[in-house]
Amino acid sequence: MNTLNFKIVMVGLTLLPSLQTFAEGYPFILPDNMNATINVITAEQERYNNKLLGTNIFGFSNNTEQALINRYQPVTIRFPHGLWANWYDWETDGTRVFGTDSFQWIAADGKTKTKTIDHLAQIKLKDESKSKIGIDGLAVLNSDKVNSQGKGYDMLWTFNMSADGSNFNNGSPVTVARYNDLVSRGFEVKDIELGNENFYPGQRSSIIPNAKEYIKRAKSMSTALKNIDPTIKVSIPLLRRENSANPNWNEDLSADKSYFDAVTIHTYVGSDPDDPASAEGAYATALTARHHLAKSIDDYAGKVAPNKPIWLSEWGVKSGGPNAVSVLGMADAYIFMSENQDRYERANWFSVNGKLNSFLVWETYISPSGVERPRIKYPLQKTAVGAMYEIIRDVLEDSTLLESEMQSPDLMTGVDAISARAVVKDGKTILMVLNLTNKSVPFNVKLNNTDYNGSFNHQAMSFSWMGAEKILPIDSNPLEMVKQGTGTITLPKFSVSHIYLEDADIATNTFSVAMTKPVNNSVFDINQVVTLQAQVNDSDNDIQQVNFRVNGTFYKQANNAPYIVEWTPTKVGSYTFDAVAVKNNNTRKTSAIKTIKVNASKSYVHISKANSTGFALDGGNGGANNQNVKLWTSGTARINQQWEEMSRGADYYSYKKRGTLFCLDAGNGGAKNQNLVLMSCDHQNQNQHFKKISLGGTKFQLVKRNASGFAVDGGTGGVNGQNVKLWTTQTAADGNQIWHFLSID
Repeated sequence: MNTLNFKIVMVGLTLLPSLQTFAEGYPFILPDNMNATINVITAEQERYNNKLLGTNIFGFSNNTEQALINRYQPVTIRFPHGLWANWYDWETDGTRVFGTDSFQWIAADGKTKTKTIDHLAQIKLKDESKSKIGIDGLAVLNSDKVNSQGKGYDMLWTFNMSADGSNFNNGSPVTVARYNDLVSRGFEVKDIELGNENFYPGQRSSIIPNAKEYIKRAKSMSTALKNIDPTIKVSIPLLRRENSANPNWNEDLSADKSYFDAVTIHTYVGSDPDDPASAEGAYATALTARHHLAKSIDDYAGKVAPNKPIWLSEWGVKSGGPNAVSVLGMADAYIFMSENQDRYERANWFSVNGKLNSFLVWETYISPSGVERPRIKYPLQKTAVGAMYEIIRDVLEDSTLLESEMQSPDLMTGVDAISARAVVKDGKTILMVLNLTNKSVPFNVKLNNTDYNGSFNHQAMSFSWMGAEKILPIDSNPLEMVKQGTGTITLPKFSVSHIYLEDADIATNTFSVAMTKPVNNSVFDINQVVTLQAQVNDSDNDIQQVNFRVNGTFYKQANNAPYIVEWTPTKVGSYTFDAVAVKNNNTRKTSAIKTIKVNASKSYVHISKANSTGFALDGGNGGANNQNVKLWTSGTARINQQWEEMSRGADYYSYKKRGTLFCLDAGNGGAKNQNLVLMSCDHQNQNQHFKKISLGGTKFQLVKRNASGFAVDGGTGGVNGQNVKLWTTQTAADGNQIWHFLSID
């Protein structure tokens, strides 16, 4: 990829009167003469994960709702959906408040706050009207699908943490009862989200006011479900951005990684449903949606649970409406996930018919009570979002993905101006190609480094400008013919192209192997068990064994699917893994290499003041930049007094508050009475490096690395709330600078 300069454009809504104004200038600098090339590597094949095409779809009860479900034949149904899952009563199929209307919770600053649950009026209205969510109708639809197709819907269930976690100290019997009810109705129950966005106080309840109460129930519910069926997977909801109410939510929930199998993330690129005035709703953001989607994972869940697959059970791309750049960014995000199937396990677009990024056109009407209300417009019409999803699903569902190499200018690092995915589907070789630019672009195709000069059928959906929208009849084909024949392929500006290579004959006698675990570039600790798993595709069903290799050397074999072995690292360093699938005739296929990093085991210490042993270094509740570190009554079981000791070499160490991403920081330079605080951990920041000078036994002095004349000083005596500061480095006789270190689990 050739990196281009990014035109710096202020996209804040305060500076832009409207998106129409912004639309006058394309937000990236492009070459005068653009072209792009895809080189398809036909031997490298992978089955597409259809679960990435999931949606949030609503309404299962009446004939009209069921007809819509049958029209879309959703790949995955998520039930119940969104915030209503937190108030779902499965025994009545209704909605109600669990606990009290408002409750007290402990904020990050340690203060007690009162919160009224979100959408309380709507919850009570649903309860009073006895409205049903639709489990009975969904069961009928599922049964019909089983009878007609031999298999019911792939279901993603969202359990209610307040209700289903009841009596968690006694095996979560309500969770078990709900599972049994679903199975008795004929559903498959394999993947379960433990709550919906419970990191927002308004989506919790008086029953689970804080993370601590959530974790208790989540662990019990997970254990109860896995006791019934060990193959069940459960996910926990993690944040995808900063959250002042619960800054340590991700760290707290993921500190123990044994009770959950995946993490649920809800990412909305661009106009954000949680902040409608967000400045990120501009066209540049939508066009680079893959970048923003990746950052929402990598910068948050990826840091605390890097080895867990992602369930993107709500997501969307929006820049003011269902316009060109929104749907092109959407399509590029789908391509991105198809390129990272080892990381992204599920994705459910929001939504088909529940607003936000709707597939369908809406209208307003006047209700009998005289109130203007929204509803789906009939006869049905589809938005550009619905049209784009139709194109994407038609290409990707049940396809075999072909590895490819793109030569294209960049919009920004990691985002190609021309993006493409090659597949084989129903014996046809198809390219889905996105032109994210305001220029028509010549497009070259190579198969295994050889120019493709055969016939092609080129259809496209294109837009005249970035903010252009489309409304189409529900049954219309959104693609229009661009060219059929041979010769030059030209991509229309702002377009998605469907290019069928009529003379390409690529066999998908798929004998292939891929390492599905561990996640590439993930991080483990010494003695932490690493699961090695391979997925083998072989149309002959003739696999003898799979050999797993560590650093290129045979480690262990698995003879039956699922092909899984376990490996335990005993040394720090980087390790590579691959898998060799062996057929009965000794034909072999080797997977791509996965790499992991193994760190030293985490070491936690409790640090108490040697001349006032009843008091210890305490980081306070939660964690935030510039949060003071103080003395507090000593207790080794107190998480606020547990510090991860991280070696920085030459007897220097940093101390990270357990369960957070914040480290002990002595500030710039050195001066008497300079407070020690918490700051975001940075291994290169010497304000967070302290020389650990032994004073005999378990006693040490901590001297600031870049100000050696100053040491950590607890002050005279000891009292709760007494600040810990820097002071001129003293001799060992000064007990205020002597700290007792105790190793803890």
